[in-house]
Amino acid sequence: MAASYRVGIVGLGRVASTIQDEVAGYAGRMLLPYSHTHAYAAVPQTRVCAVADIDAQRTTAYAERWQPEFGGIAAYTSYEEMLQAEDLDIVSVCTHAPLHAPVTLAAAQAGVKAVFCEKAIATSLAEADAMIDACDAHNVKLVINHTRRWDPFYETALALVQEGRIGNVRTVAAHFAGALVHTGIHWLDAMLLFSRSTPAWVAGSLAPGADTARDAGGAASVGFHNGVTGFIDGQSGPVFEIDVIGTAGRLRLSNSDVEFFTFDSATRTLVERPFPLVAYAHSGMQGAVAEIVRCIEEDRPSRSDGRVGRAALEVALAVYASHASSGARVALPLAERDRVVLSR
Repeated sequence: MAASYRVGIVGLGRVASTIQDEVAGYAGRMLLPYSHTHAYAAVPQTRVCAVADIDAQRTTAYAERWQPEFGGIAAYTSYEEMLQAEDLDIVSVCTHAPLHAPVTLAAAQAGVKAVFCEKAIATSLAEADAMIDACDAHNVKLVINHTRRWDPFYETALALVQEGRIGNVRTVAAHFAGALVHTGIHWLDAMLLFSRSTPAWVAGSLAPGADTARDAGGAASVGFHNGVTGFIDGQSGPVFEIDVIGTAGRLRLSNSDVEFFTFDSATRTLVERPFPLVAYAHSGMQGAVAEIVRCIEEDRPSRSDGRVGRAALEVALAVYASHASSGARVALPLAERDRVVLSR
C-alpha cells in the first residue's frame, strides 16, 4: 500500500529513532518497532517527510540514516519553519515535556490531521487543557504515547479483567523506580486502565528531599469512584510492574513477564494459571501509529487521546498537591491547574 500520510517529527532525541538501537538486545519481552520512526516505517500508510531539531547535526545524521527508507527528508532547525513549509498530516512531538504544549498548539494551527505526542502530555493541567482545546477546535486527533494501551500483552490482560476472570478488581498497585511524571506516567496510566474507573482522591507524598518544582519519585494511595483502591510505589526499585488483585484472582504484569492466578475454592488458595497465548502481531508503538491512521480515517478518538493523557498527569500532580498538604487527601478533579512540574 502506498504511503498516504506525510509525517513530520519534532525533536530527534532517543525516542524519535535511536532508542531502538538500545533496546534491540535487551532480554525479556521487548517488542519492536520501539521508536516513532521505526513504527512509521512499519506502517505502510505513513512516511516521514520532514524533521526538526535545534541541533543540525542530529537532523543531518537522521536524514542520512532514514532517507534510504523514506526517500527525501526535509531537515529544519525550527519546528515553526517546518510546519509552515511542509504539508504534513501527522506530527510526532518527541521533545522534552516543556515543549509538548507549544509544539502541539502550533501543529494544530498548521492544519495537521493528528499529533502523536510523547508522554507525559504536558507539565501542567493548564497546558494539557490548551492542547486538548486546540486539537478539538481544529479537528486534530491528539494521541499521547502511553504505549501499553496498544501492547497485545496488556490488551490480553485487560480482556481477562473485563471478562471477570479475576472477579471484581479491588486493588491496583503501580511499582516503578524513578520520577512520577516522566517514568511513572506509564504505570499511572496502567493503573487507570485496569481500575476501569476515574479517581476520586489521592493521598501521598514525594520522596524525601524532593524538589517540589521538579519531577520526583513518590508514594500514594488513590481512591476510585467504583471502590477500587490504587497504590503508587514510585520511590523504590528497580521494579516496574502493575499488580491487579480481584475478588477471584490476580494479575501481575512487568515489562517482561506476567503472572495470572485464580482462586481455587476447594483449597481456598490462589492457583497460577497459564496466561493466554498472545499473538504479537505488532508492538505497542506500531499499534499506536496504526491506530492513528484509523482514527483519522474513521474520525474517532484514540484509546490514548488527550483526555487520557491528562488523567494520568492529574494523578501525578495530585501527589504533589497532597505532599504540599502534609499527605492529606486531595479531591479530584484538581482545582489547581497551573502547578508546573518540570519533567524530561
